[in-house]
Amino acid sequence: MSDTIDHKAKKRKVAIGSDDEDYEEDKPTKSTGVATKVTQEKAKPAPSKKKDDDYDDESEEESDEDEFDDESSESDEYSDFEEKKKKPAAKKKTPTKKKETPKKSKPAKDSKSKSQSSSQPLKTKNSLVYDVLKRWWYVMPDWPPKDYDYGPALLRKGLRKVETKYWKVEPEEKDGKRKVFEISSYPGLFKNSQGEIIDLRPSDSCPSFENLKKKSQGELAQMLVTALKTQIFQLDNSENPDPELSKELQKELAKAQKLADSYKGR
Repeated sequence: MSDTIDHKAKKRKVAIGSDDEDYEEDKPTKSTGVATKVTQEKAKPAPSKKKDDDYDDESEEESDEDEFDDESSESDEYSDFEEKKKKPAAKKKTPTKKKETPKKSKPAKDSKSKSQSSSQPLKTKNSLVYDVLKRWWYVMPDWPPKDYDYGPALLRKGLRKVETKYWKVEPEEKDGKRKVFEISSYPGLFKNSQGEIIDLRPSDSCPSFENLKKKSQGELAQMLVTALKTQIFQLDNSENPDPELSKELQKELAKAQKLADSYKGR
């Protein structure tokens, strides 16, 4: 019984020793195996390292681009600085003070100069003629005159007056006088067979520019006053009065009266 126990113990020792030896022998192989595994793992690049490497590459490229941009901006600044050197500096405008011109004192007007200016006409003769002609029928008699005899004027022209109802039956010429008829709407105007108009109205009393210019400025100014007074009176007493126009005419009348008074005593 004891022999069997010793025998089993020996076997156990041997087994343990062999295991130890095997362990010691296998130890380097295991260590080498671990070493190879470690080296293999080291050889394999980690994915995180790849990203870091890519990021490093991109950062290097961006830094290169930044350096290039910095260099280009420095070159641009240098070129701008050189151009500024070439350009002449603009001169600063100094504000110039305006010279104060001494105000000329107006000479005091004497009473004589006032009287002379008041006596001077406010309008020229032509303007007075024009103002009278605008309203001549308020101050001058009707023209042509009513019931005016045109017989002597017809004889002087070698004409004879024929009524329109006998125009076709009357001969063209009789006793050396050619036939004409009077235009009904225009007294003093006659028409012959050729269609020509003959004016026999009295020219000496015609309200024309030539006839009115023969008058003096004082006469024209007084005629203007009379014409304005008559015009205002008829306007105010008409069926359709115009207060605004009447006011304007009153102003013109005041000026014309002042003008007419200035010509009195000359």
